Amino acid sequence: MGIEYEGTAHRYIALTILLAVIYIVVLSVVTLLQQSSATQQRYEHAQLQLDKYKTVAASLPKAQAEHGRLIKFNGADEHYLNETTLPVAQASLQKKLQQLIQSSGANLISMQAAQSMADGGFLPITMKVRLRSSHQALLKLLYQLESQKPTGFVYDLHIQRSAVARRRQMTTEATVLDVNFDYTVFMAATDDS
Repeated sequence: MGIEYEGTAHRYIALTILLAVIYIVVLSVVTLLQQSSATQQRYEHAQLQLDKYKTVAASLPKAQAEHGRLIKFNGADEHYLNETTLPVAQASLQKKLQQLIQSSGANLISMQAAQSMADGGFLPITMKVRLRSSHQALLKLLYQLESQKPTGFVYDLHIQRSAVARRRQMTTEATVLDVNFDYTVFMAATDDS
């Protein structure tokens, strides 16, 4: 009975070792199959991304051409101020108005920026101007203001004979006028305006 027991024990040990080897082999095969499946999915995802990038790359020259056209169009529009912030736009308009007033022969008394609210994607930049001028200087200034770029508009124009000229009652000299008006140009509204 001892020999038979040893043979049976060897068979069970051999069977256990065989089952352990089969289990390890099956486990290894299942792991490899799972890794293969995961790798296949990553490959397919990478292939889809590559196809998307190829499509984007193929449309890049067209997009660059369109971008260039839009930049050129935006930069070529001289009807609006090109500045990007309200303070810079106000300073630019104030400087331009001072130059125009001086070149027309009028005398600037005061200039003040008015508060403005964006409307329809555009921000009006308005200056309230007071000056003293002759008839000829005023005509020259108004023509320059209405015909320059960016396009500007004169509002609330008030003209009266200067009190200084009335006191002197000098008819030989040109009549001096006190002039008040609002001058408005527009710029594209931005988030920080």
